[in-house]
Amino acid sequence: MTNSMPQVYKKPVDLSEEQLVELRNEAYDKKKSIYILPESFNVKLAVFDMDATVIEQESIVELSKSTGKQAEIQKITDSAMQGEIGFTEALKKRVAVLEGIDQNIFKTVLNNLTLSKGIKSLSQYLIQKDIPLALVSGGFVELANPIAERLQVKYVHANKLQIKNGRLTGQTEGDIVNGEAKAEFVSQLIKELGITASEVLIVGDGANDRHMLQTTPWSVGFQPKPILREYAQSANFSGDHDELKTVLASCF
Repeated sequence: MTNSMPQVYKKPVDLSEEQLVELRNEAYDKKKSIYILPESFNVKLAVFDMDATVIEQESIVELSKSTGKQAEIQKITDSAMQGEIGFTEALKKRVAVLEGIDQNIFKTVLNNLTLSKGIKSLSQYLIQKDIPLALVSGGFVELANPIAERLQVKYVHANKLQIKNGRLTGQTEGDIVNGEAKAEFVSQLIKELGITASEVLIVGDGANDRHMLQTTPWSVGFQPKPILREYAQSANFSGDHDELKTVLASCF
């Protein structure tokens, strides 16, 4: 392992489970990247959260800026990401703030969203390896779909905002995509593709991702919130997805 590489271990070859837990805890405490990989693996699907993972922003916060209540929205978002309140409850509260906004706001918001560092390079690398990508988000399809197109993502699952007479109603349509729904969608994809859970790479950052991160031994917390310490096998604290690309390239 060179100086340019983060800590990389394979379990159970390199160290015992107890030692790996200790190393992961130390990495989280010091915010140093660590990758704990299965002994053998063959990635056949890569799943990403969107907000604060694929993009730098929280999309609902960007939407809320037009209401003048972004501080209120941010407070709810932070509490949800830390696991202090349930995601479904938090989403309903935040979406309610958006009532009355013109649907053309999505174009403005998209112009303000920026891809996280290295995500385009990582997505291109995975596609070159014939690994399909999925975007599974507690955000909104109105923003997730255009982001997915930019990254050539094949599968998208996110919330849909209700629109009437060209304006947001402050409600969503269909079932809310919360943490449990994210995990369920990943499980459905696994069945549809005829692969195993150990062949899935999942990357997320917050409390709403912990359920789907548990569906595979190949999970990565991207600048992870503290709550993911017990759920994400690996952690990227550099904020650069190229780091994961480097780790993957050393394993293939």
